[in-house]
Amino acid sequence: MDSTIPAQFVANGYDILDARGQLVRRVLAQQAAVPGSSAADESLQAEAQAQDQMLLSSYSSVAEIEAHRQRKLEAIEREISIIESGQRVMGGEFEQVNAEYAELVEREREIPDALAQSRNDLEATLVFLDQQLQRRLQEFQTTRQEFDARVERFQLLKSEM
Repeated sequence: MDSTIPAQFVANGYDILDARGQLVRRVLAQQAAVPGSSAADESLQAEAQAQDQMLLSSYSSVAEIEAHRQRKLEAIEREISIIESGQRVMGGEFEQVNAEYAELVEREREIPDALAQSRNDLEATLVFLDQQLQRRLQEFQTTRQEFDARVERFQLLKSEM
């Protein structure tokens, strides 16, 4: 592995990885055009073949795919739990600050800037946490669906071998 590709190998295709070794983008090999097929069709077919090859080279059994799915889903569930815990803590703080704020409003007293700022900050944090929670819940569903598709495709590819 290297950060550059010799010019003579660029046409063979290559993968671009991030610093953690995760696939960022796959550049497909350049192929000669087949009469009667569009470049878009060829590109889609080449991408599908590359994904199939990656699936077959990444996993040796359905059990491996399911174990990988379980690890990913557990990680997302931990993140969800952390966010929910943050929501409970921040929600409690917001209730306290909001009660103090409401009492001052009811007594027609001046609201200290620090209290108003704290209330606004807590409210913004709660909105942010809710957005994060919704993203993680969606990521959980998407991850489950992606791995279901991997299992299905893997089984199909193995049955064709």
